[in-house]
Amino acid sequence: MHATLTKKDVVKALALLKTVVPGRPVLPILASIHIQGTGTTVRLVGTNMENELAVELGTTEPADIDICMHLALLTDAIKACNTQTVRIEVDGGTVSVGGVITLPTVDANDWPTEKTKTQDAEPWTPLSRPVVTYLQRALPFNAGKDRTRPALCSVALATANGHTNVVATNGHGLCCIDVTAHVIPVVEDAVVLFSPWSIKLLGSVKADWNYRKIGDHLHLCVPGYLTATAEMSDTTYPNYNQVIPTDNTNMVKVGRLDLLSAVDALLPITNTITRRITIDYKDDMELNASNAETDLSGHKTVPATATGDSYTAAFNGAYLKLILSALQTDQILILHNTPLTAALFQPVGSANELYLLMPLRLNN
Repeated sequence: MHATLTKKDVVKALALLKTVVPGRPVLPILASIHIQGTGTTVRLVGTNMENELAVELGTTEPADIDICMHLALLTDAIKACNTQTVRIEVDGGTVSVGGVITLPTVDANDWPTEKTKTQDAEPWTPLSRPVVTYLQRALPFNAGKDRTRPALCSVALATANGHTNVVATNGHGLCCIDVTAHVIPVVEDAVVLFSPWSIKLLGSVKADWNYRKIGDHLHLCVPGYLTATAEMSDTTYPNYNQVIPTDNTNMVKVGRLDLLSAVDALLPITNTITRRITIDYKDDMELNASNAETDLSGHKTVPATATGDSYTAAFNGAYLKLILSALQTDQILILHNTPLTAALFQPVGSANELYLLMPLRLNN
């Protein structure tokens, strides 16, 4: 069994596979990748049982190979070769890499069934680059590794009432971006969950991606090159529209960078748990922070134009900074109603992108 591949392509493929192959796997076989191919194409597959990635590479001569090899050892061996092409040749229980390095093969009997090989007839849907960009922008708003809320650990591509939104929330803040103009076709009441790993993969490979949902797995592909599957949460994604206020009667127009600069300056002063910053909604907004433990306090004034009621609200400064960093425009609107209801942040002149932040309760 053998395969001859271009070194540059193999190194790039192994780097991608490293993102899914666990460093300390529960099953020893998962530290390896499956190399399989005949003719002019070889398929390299890695998995951690939740996510799976397959990379297809063209060969410089007809191949015939079906083995498992330890990813880290193979990567080191490939990088040590001084030729532009690398020949992998199997001889019994060992593998010759480049004709100079010999590695052991790994027993492939325990290799799991590959989900990326599914022949399901479910059609692929194009995933445009703008949608990938918005998925990346929403990623910091998910619940991270909070396994008590598995659905919130992903970013949703959700369709309802004729609109498709990229949505992420951690329970304190929410990002909602209308991407209807970039999604074809729009499938009513469909929700597809993109895991952090799948979003990072989409961002790392600049290509025309497709996606489809099969059962509890999201499938992604770059035709003729990459196929990936990511396990989706079996928990229903919450109805985010229910928490977005529609009756905010007060508004503040403010420079995003001015407000971000003020928040940055006050954050080091805040309590390390609540990160509380108070905002006085009025012309020339006033921001205050204090810390009883260190006896420090700070004050910043930011030029703004306010309409409606004036009052004081408090927010977690870290989440506030996250929202201000995600917004892209110079001027933003803050829509609010009472000190105890969520505030909405959105670009001036666009209702397609909004961020929600729940307030902190004031002592008084």
